Amino acid sequence: MTHWIAYPHKMRNQSERDVVDENDEWGVERFRHVAHPCATAPLKAALAPALGRSWSLVLLAVLLLVVSVANSDEPVGSIQELRGTVEVFRAAKAIAAAVGIFVMLGDRIETRADSEVTLMLRGGTRLMLGEDSTMIIDRHFVENETHIQTTMRLLLGKLRSWVNDTGGGGSVNFEVHTPNGVAAVRGTDFEVDFIEGKPCPADPSCLRYTTVGVYQGVVVVANPTGPAGSPPVTVTAGYETTIPCESPPTPPSRWGAEELRAPGYH
Repeated sequence: MTHWIAYPHKMRNQSERDVVDENDEWGVERFRHVAHPCATAPLKAALAPALGRSWSLVLLAVLLLVVSVANSDEPVGSIQELRGTVEVFRAAKAIAAAVGIFVMLGDRIETRADSEVTLMLRGGTRLMLGEDSTMIIDRHFVENETHIQTTMRLLLGKLRSWVNDTGGGGSVNFEVHTPNGVAAVRGTDFEVDFIEGKPCPADPSCLRYTTVGVYQGVVVVANPTGPAGSPPVTVTAGYETTIPCESPPTPPSRWGAEELRAPGYH
């Protein structure tokens, strides 16, 4: 069978192509231009499935991003109780808090003196932010009301959490982060304080510390800013631990014992 290669001004068959004069630079050059796409056709065919998979992955990533953005606009909970002056900061705007308003992911919630606010999150966890306190909800993921993952930051003050354990039929991962501590639970009632400007009961030279006390259940506490390899401590009901500055958490002691040893305690 004769294979034909087309040029703008003439046609050459296969046998003619094989005997192209080496000095015929025009013919050699034109042959390269035509041969290149012919030679790469099998390569393109071989790469097509891989390219298809790559585009599929890109499309999946875009869809996940869209879903993530959409979920970030969904309420994570609402204000259940309020006393005094409380503000919610959302996208650099201050919103006067009121009972019943929704709380969104990333909201910064601040209380003033003699004020407190109680939130009810999707999934059944309840939070009470004490006076002169600031918190941000960084993550709250609820799947089928049984698998719940929550992360929040307590930047200042006191936060009490009643973590819903879904009745033992699911999984709950709940974390409270302070500037120098992390308290992680799976279902319990506990309280976290972050204090600045006052001597720490466990180390009076430290003026920046976290305390974690447990009403019910078990809480694992660590200091991510502490020395490498510092182990976490496990705190059970009726006990507390203190995290002074960049030091590891203190061994758990009866709740209130640290304050009794603090300078100036009356």
